[in-house]
Amino acid sequence: MRILSLCVKEGGGRIFLIGDMQRDIDAARAAGIPGYLFSYGNLYEFILKILQK
Repeated sequence: MRILSLCVKEGGGRIFLIGDMQRDIDAARAAGIPGYLFSYGNLYEFILKILQK
């Protein structure tokens, strides 16, 4: 079952994909954008950690 696939364009022009399956991350990599695997927890906090990088 598909739970999450989210592509985010942050204000500074960064774009990345958050997915819940490895194939989502593989697709992001194939598209030339960073991909982050989200498996559990608070999605908001997960995104904040990514944006702090």
